[in-house]
Amino acid sequence: MYFGAGDLLANFIGYSVGFVISYSANSIWTFRERPSKMTAVKYFCLMGICYATNIAVMTFTRDILNFSSYLAQFCGVCAYTVCSYLGARFYVFSR
Repeated sequence: MYFGAGDLLANFIGYSVGFVISYSANSIWTFRERPSKMTAVKYFCLMGICYATNIAVMTFTRDILNFSSYLAQFCGVCAYTVCSYLGARFYVFSR
């Protein structure tokens, strides 16, 4: 958003870049599991759900609660973070 992108475009760009980094970091360091095709597919599906949650929270807080775009982005990030950790812990990398 700092460079002039709208809320949704800035959000999409940030999460697209973060997806590859977060999958690698979570499999190797957080959950200590070797990356595999199965976990990559599960992780991709989970990130879709988390991203949809992020967008829903962001647009709700921005459009319904009238938060600033930056605060709405922050609320979306918080929802995404909780959703992604719990999903990764109990679905993607569960043993």
